[in-house]
Amino acid sequence: MEATTTSMAQQQQQRANELGFEPQHEIPYNQLLPYANVIDKESSQAYAKIKENLTKSVLQKDIRLGTIFWSGQLSRYIRFYGYKFPKADHIYFIKLLYSLLEIEDIEIPLIDNLISVINILIKKRHLIKHGEDLILDWTVVYKLMRRLLYSKEANMDLLVVPQSTQTKIRSFVKTCRVYFDSKATKAMLDEWRPLFCPYDMTMTSSSTYMEMFLPTLAYSKVERDQSWMLWKDEFLQWWLSVKNGPSWERRFILLFARLASQNIGYIDWSDYVTPLFTRMLRSFQLPVGKLQLTSALADRIPMESGCQWLVSMLGTPNTSSLVLDHFVKLMKSIETFFHPSNHGAWVNTISNFVYHFLNKILWRVFHERYDTQTWMPYVPEAHQIRDAEIEAVINAVKPAAFMLLYNKKAYSLNLHILQVMNMLRPDLVMPQLMEKTFVASDSLTEPFHFRACLSALSNMLFPAVRRYPDIRKHIIPLLIGCLPGIDPNDLPKTIATFKLVNTCMVLVPMIDCSKAVSSHVNLTEEEHSLCMATTQFEDFVAQFFDRCLLLIENLKQDGNNNSEQQPMLQMESAFKNFIIASTGIVLHQSAPATVTARLRGLFRYSTTNLYEGKAALSSFAGIVGSCAKVSPAEAYAMFLPHYCESIIEYCEDNPEPEPDHKLGKQFTWDVKIVIELMHVGMIELLGYKDLLFKVVDAILKLKVKDAYTSAGQVLSGMICSWLNFYINDRKNLNPSDEHHLVDYLAIKDWGKIMPPREVKLKWHIATEAEFEAAFEAIERFLTPTLQKLEKFVKSAPGGEGDLKKDEIQNHLHLAHDLIGSVSFVLPFEEAQWTDHSYESPVDFATWDPKIFQNLDCYDKCMAKNNRKTLRVRIFRHVQAVLRKLMTDREDDVDSIIIISAIYGQISQAQEGSKPYYNDHWKFYTSYKSSVADFVKPKKYRERSLILERALLQHEMRLLSSDRTRFTAMMHEIMLDLIDLSVSRYAKVRSSAQAMFFSGLTAFPLYVYKAYLPIILGYLDPKNKPTHNQHKGALYLLLGKAKSRMFLAFYLRWEVMAQVWPALLKAPHSDKQTIQLLSTKLIRKLSHYYVTITINNVVPKESLDLSAKYLKSSGTFSEPQVASLLEVGVKHETGRNTKRLALYHRLVDDIVELRNASELTWRLNEASLDMLLDLIRNEVPLSPKAIKLLAVCLCDESVGVREIAVNSIAVLMRPMKRKHKFKMCTLHELKIKPSVPPIAGHRPDNEWLMYKVEEKPDTKAKYESARFYDKSYLGYYTWPSEIKMYLPFNEQPKINRSREELSESEAAVYDVFTNPDYVDQFLNYLCMEREKGKNTFCFKHVELFRGLFRNYGDTFLPLFKSHIERMVVEKKESHQRCAAELIGGMVAGAKHWSFAMIDDLRKWLVPLLAQAITNISSETVKDWDMCFQEMVRDRDPRRVFWVLDFLSEQLESPSPSALVGSARLALIQGAYGQQQWRIPELLFKVVNFLEGQLDHPYKNIRSKMGSVLSMSFLHELALQGNAPLLYSNPSLDDVIRSHIYKLEPLLREDAFPSLSSTSIANISQLDLNRDTVLRPAPSVPMVISQDSLQGGMVETSVSNVDQAQSYHRGLNDPSLSISNTSILSQSKSNFNLPREGASTTSTLGGVPVSNDEKNRAIRVFKTFMKVIVNSQRTNLQPFHTSYVELLPYLCRLYPTARQHTTASSDDELNMDARLCMSCLAQSLLEPDQLQLLVEKIESVAASSSWHMRVCLLPYIQVFVFVNLFVIRHHAPLLTTIRLIVLRLLEDERYEVSQMAGVTLSGMISCGLISINEELLNIAESLCGARLNKKKRRKSRLTLERGSDSLDRSLASSSSGMSQRDLHRRHAGVLILSSCILSSPYTVPDWMPAVVMRLSRHLHEPQPIQASVKHTFSEFRRTHHDNWHEDKYKFSSDERVVLTDLLVSPNYYA
Repeated sequence: MEATTTSMAQQQQQRANELGFEPQHEIPYNQLLPYANVIDKESSQAYAKIKENLTKSVLQKDIRLGTIFWSGQLSRYIRFYGYKFPKADHIYFIKLLYSLLEIEDIEIPLIDNLISVINILIKKRHLIKHGEDLILDWTVVYKLMRRLLYSKEANMDLLVVPQSTQTKIRSFVKTCRVYFDSKATKAMLDEWRPLFCPYDMTMTSSSTYMEMFLPTLAYSKVERDQSWMLWKDEFLQWWLSVKNGPSWERRFILLFARLASQNIGYIDWSDYVTPLFTRMLRSFQLPVGKLQLTSALADRIPMESGCQWLVSMLGTPNTSSLVLDHFVKLMKSIETFFHPSNHGAWVNTISNFVYHFLNKILWRVFHERYDTQTWMPYVPEAHQIRDAEIEAVINAVKPAAFMLLYNKKAYSLNLHILQVMNMLRPDLVMPQLMEKTFVASDSLTEPFHFRACLSALSNMLFPAVRRYPDIRKHIIPLLIGCLPGIDPNDLPKTIATFKLVNTCMVLVPMIDCSKAVSSHVNLTEEEHSLCMATTQFEDFVAQFFDRCLLLIENLKQDGNNNSEQQPMLQMESAFKNFIIASTGIVLHQSAPATVTARLRGLFRYSTTNLYEGKAALSSFAGIVGSCAKVSPAEAYAMFLPHYCESIIEYCEDNPEPEPDHKLGKQFTWDVKIVIELMHVGMIELLGYKDLLFKVVDAILKLKVKDAYTSAGQVLSGMICSWLNFYINDRKNLNPSDEHHLVDYLAIKDWGKIMPPREVKLKWHIATEAEFEAAFEAIERFLTPTLQKLEKFVKSAPGGEGDLKKDEIQNHLHLAHDLIGSVSFVLPFEEAQWTDHSYESPVDFATWDPKIFQNLDCYDKCMAKNNRKTLRVRIFRHVQAVLRKLMTDREDDVDSIIIISAIYGQISQAQEGSKPYYNDHWKFYTSYKSSVADFVKPKKYRERSLILERALLQHEMRLLSSDRTRFTAMMHEIMLDLIDLSVSRYAKVRSSAQAMFFSGLTAFPLYVYKAYLPIILGYLDPKNKPTHNQHKGALYLLLGKAKSRMFLAFYLRWEVMAQVWPALLKAPHSDKQTIQLLSTKLIRKLSHYYVTITINNVVPKESLDLSAKYLKSSGTFSEPQVASLLEVGVKHETGRNTKRLALYHRLVDDIVELRNASELTWRLNEASLDMLLDLIRNEVPLSPKAIKLLAVCLCDESVGVREIAVNSIAVLMRPMKRKHKFKMCTLHELKIKPSVPPIAGHRPDNEWLMYKVEEKPDTKAKYESARFYDKSYLGYYTWPSEIKMYLPFNEQPKINRSREELSESEAAVYDVFTNPDYVDQFLNYLCMEREKGKNTFCFKHVELFRGLFRNYGDTFLPLFKSHIERMVVEKKESHQRCAAELIGGMVAGAKHWSFAMIDDLRKWLVPLLAQAITNISSETVKDWDMCFQEMVRDRDPRRVFWVLDFLSEQLESPSPSALVGSARLALIQGAYGQQQWRIPELLFKVVNFLEGQLDHPYKNIRSKMGSVLSMSFLHELALQGNAPLLYSNPSLDDVIRSHIYKLEPLLREDAFPSLSSTSIANISQLDLNRDTVLRPAPSVPMVISQDSLQGGMVETSVSNVDQAQSYHRGLNDPSLSISNTSILSQSKSNFNLPREGASTTSTLGGVPVSNDEKNRAIRVFKTFMKVIVNSQRTNLQPFHTSYVELLPYLCRLYPTARQHTTASSDDELNMDARLCMSCLAQSLLEPDQLQLLVEKIESVAASSSWHMRVCLLPYIQVFVFVNLFVIRHHAPLLTTIRLIVLRLLEDERYEVSQMAGVTLSGMISCGLISINEELLNIAESLCGARLNKKKRRKSRLTLERGSDSLDRSLASSSSGMSQRDLHRRHAGVLILSSCILSSPYTVPDWMPAVVMRLSRHLHEPQPIQASVKHTFSEFRRTHHDNWHEDKYKFSSDERVVLTDLLVSPNYYA
């Protein structure tokens, strides 16, 4: 072994010396290629060109063309050869390309290219070490991302960035951050910490930046201290502080997950396990409990990241046991939701959770145990994940996973779950799966179960065979047993069976080992049995082939390709592929004797059967071809002579058939089989050359189309088989002679894997004889065909040599097949077409990977018979035929289409095999994932997988195109294709256009220059193009459907300058198709347009890197480098100048066309759209264009006006005045920040607060004030420097005369100083396009903002009268226009002087007051938006007058409820924009609204709830710290100060008596219906923002099955309940008063008036609206004062059986439902939990049964949501359990029944254990004695109807104690709850409990009803698995169950 290792090292060193460097990471599959010996030489030449030209392209400053081209070649080089270059060069490439991202205003195509190549270069992170080898500057990509995604230019469409680029840049940041310097963490925090403000959008952007950029990879303590230790605790406290799941929480989760996974063992996460599990449980949004409305009140946590964080805690001593305990309890709690009968949105959520959790464990195990190329920090051994932990997770997941196996909604995901489980512990998964598979195979009623099991096995056998030896004994029975799955009536099951067979064939060599047993005496008993079982292989193969042939016979006859049959046809196509592949792979693994037998069987079958349908025929022929590849010589000898003779005989019998002659079925059968045999190939085919030529000659004599097609296919297959490289071998073991020995023990090689270097491949490599045979076929069949076509070209119509249409098509078809089979070996012309070239100093001559040229015989064969010019000669012949047809027979469409295809073959422009290659690569990827096993060594694969990868490598080289070859022949082909693209026939145009597009992709980039003028000529009115030419030209410009690179844009200024004006000048056509096509092209231009730059300057760093590299290489001297730089400067200057000229020319042309010609309305809008796209930040738009856009604001067309508004709004941005500012330090501003940072109001940010007494209402105050408009500034911490504007007297002048304006500004000034223009413009804005669908337009606001920002109040006098008129108008459109204008005006007045602001205030405030008075319900939203725009991003002191105005409006009397609610809406919107900086105003609002809590109007109360929730929004204690200066209103104080107003609600006479449900009429209730006894749960419902503002809420109620899907938990002995504790508690705490007795919470029986009650209800409604609104807006939505409201909420909560005056109040009912749901789903802190449980205990002791029954649904949801928190507080949990158990004995049936449901849920969640103590309690409660006589009477009267039942119940009740009955019923409910807590499983304790409950079946009501209902549910939920579950019961118990569950026969 040591000698071998030494030898390999010496070989590697020798090879490194030959290459000149040591390769880093090569592609190992190159050594398997048939031409592997020339790979090194080829790669060395390619690499030398790439590194030189890439560097020179940077120095020569041709980034757009040269650098993109050569970086693409570098990417291509890596695909071909891997990272086959030295590390120093690798680092240089990364640094060079990364530095180019610093180009100012870098354009999108360059960004896309650079990002893609850099991603490839740093993909293998183990090659480049962090810190030691490479450090990347984070600011480069940060600036790029900020510019592309978050800049104002991007938001205003001055910078158009496609979504794909945005996605790429985000992904690129994540890739690069591994190489960010850990020392940069502090700089990042300083940059983004000041953005932290939870009320502002900057919180989202800052958390996004933090998550994406912050480095978390640390290899030492120093790095940890410099990186994540600076922020970990701080950010974790932020996360813990929020409870309502804001959108930015997910960013923190992503960051913490990454931190945890990259620093396992270095962080103690124990304090965060419970909060994380709690929030993930909430994210599932499961329909739990019996609340009548449940809502999704928080954003979901990203499941993958949450699981990654949790899994990173495993293995660590402090957290591992806690995580495991929580995970096990969680899985048990949600287990029933995985069952197939439960379906809903949650299925995918919880399935994803399980998958990601397991997948992250798999990743950890691989990284810690098997990864040999890791770049991650080492995980300390003490913190590595252990086998016991993996086993615990698998056992917890296993029940859910096997439930999901049969769930069709999550079927595909569950296959991945089982696959991961199997990779982790196959011994825990495979036995149960095998058992289920064999059980399902015997089931006739559940075919899906069998299919699901087979599919799962297909993905799981690979690792199981190697790591779980016991599975091997099942494989052969499994193969035999799965054969019935090949069912013609169930194609999906058939495909699943084929997949399983294929999987087994990859793993198992089907060699009989029974005879080898005698040679191996040390075999175990299992191995001996397995060897003997291998004798069944031959039988399996025989049965498998028989079933496949039977399946083929049942294939449908050919049908129509209509939409109804299409799915079935697709299924049959997939089936055909599977059957061909499966039969071939089975035979490849079989013994030679079996192969011979099967081939003979196929031959016999083929000679005795005949199929008509194409599907059956092609399937059988495919099987023959696939099986023939196993033994070509034997197959050829068996099939070819017979079928060739049969074909020849048929042809001789039909010497001269008619042209429409239909070939016979036998002939079609024979030819199809021969064609498939041609694809088998190998050199053995050469021996049948003459016979095959004779067959082709015979077929061609038939002279019919099908015959020529068949002959072409035979010849094509024959030639390709002789010339191509391919592999027929598909064995799972390397060929070896020992496999044929008797003593070979094949079972030792089951599941064998190997590295690529050990694989032995037998490629077919063309020999000289095969080359000659191929060209003999060409010369024998193609040459005569071309000669006949040549005669046709020269002949006159009807003369000698003339051909009919069918004859031409036949000859062209034959030529097409022959040319396609040989074109890939024919050389091209050496001379290049040079009329056009790249406008670049860079050399674009790259390398061309040689395939056939490496063969020794290639040059020799090509030298014969002038074969090197064959390609050109073919072209000349075909071109002549085309011109003949275009002249004389243009209607011969089919022939012309064939010629287009031949053109593609000759020029290699067509995509050819690319679709096949793409499908092959997808298959390989899928195949690779299915056989994945992380235990395998690196690159060790199954042999079949390595074969596929080697073939893919060869195919990739074949399809590679360097885009540098372009000959005169190719140019002529492109010209011909353009001519055909404008043909009068649509099919001709379509085929030629497709080939032309392929040519543009395959040929050099510059070739478009030769063809664009020709195409545009067809759009020139001077040339008077025909409709067909017009349409064809538009299609050529349109390009492929979804391609960004199309000829109308092409991302080049020179293209745009030609095409865009040509489109506008194109002649008008009346044809609708041309109009639609023109519209489609213009829309595509707009849709795919991206900003391309004019001026590009290469950074100095890039030039220095390139120059240094060239000098160090030794090939370039200092003068040579300087010369390159000089060339680059000239090229850059010339290019930028040319682009600028093209830009101005394009703008001028569009403006001229728009002004000078009568464009159609479509082109009119298109021209303006083009100008909009051309507005740029760095180059001003011409004054003519600006004037045109401004004038179009008053155009009659609505579409034109909209584009003009958008354009002028965008134009205002680059025309903005540059106001002067200074960056001031904190010291200069005298700010002393708090250390550590504290969020909220502090002394250092006190100056930002708005105070009435300090408002700047004088000129001196206003001009001396320090305004800062960003609302996030100072909330948390400060930036190092703050941007402060200089005083007003130092700012540029705003109000300017026309003479002071630039030409561009003057163009806008002229139109907006024209009164008539302004009148018309505003009149248009006031027009309503469609009633009810017009909304507030922010583009209008942006337009007015820009006007008043750039020109001051210059235009205000012209707008004043219009605003005054519109404000008093009642029309909605006028009001909306006024709101937009005023909002934009005030927003644009940011830099106005105080005098201007004061004048505006004096004029505008009375108008605003009048506007509010005239407001309508339709315009409330518009004025709300107006006020928000007025104060958005403005210092409250700057807009003090707006805030004061709203404050005054609050206290003004309202003329109507509408005006009152509108004022509140405006205050909410405007004050909400100011966020935390106006506490004084918020106090004023709260103080005013406190006196209005009982307002009589609903809409006022609804809006009050919204305003109050906004006012309390800032009442936060972030990071556990209250603000240093607490100045915000407190919701707790408000509720506690007004709760006394609610006391009348708890008086006994506050409501009429509720309807009672006595025990006597329980039988009249339908217990199977969802009434109050079992209310139907609702699926999670997201509360919309509208509903939170008091609007209507839509609910979605699930079905009855969902109502039964309650959470099932685990048993926890620690939470057991002793009988003694219950009895003692019952004496002390639970002495419930009877109904009607007064309690301390009432007011002593003082009667309550209706006014008192109504006022109390209205106050409570307001409180509920505040609570509901706070759930989504308040980061800490639960307040301790809410606890005090719980009794009132339970009192007013509606039920289905409630009949009170309150129950008719729909508003109250909906508010109560929403409020109860919100409170129940709140996440609680321990101190809040204590208060809440005490209050629950108080309500449970209430005298009102209604309060008690409504409390229980709250407990159900509240306990589940806070499940993990409650488990940590045992005393509180004990109290809750005692409450529920005591309520089981309640005198009201509704209460006891709901308590039973609650108890069942708590058992499911594991809060109560089913153990001996609980069952003893039930037994004790059931021990109350009943009067037997009365019981008999009760039993007898059950048959007499409801009246008799009522009397019997009354009599039985009188004969026993009610207390005893309640206690006995409570015991029965405990037993029922135990049974119902496990609806789909039968735990060990269940049989005894079921039998115990059955004794109470015939007892008095309500016991009897509860027992019957329990058994009804038991039967329903256990029905599906009863065939398994019944064996958990003894035979006697099953008899009893049968009597209970099966209804008696009517006649019995």
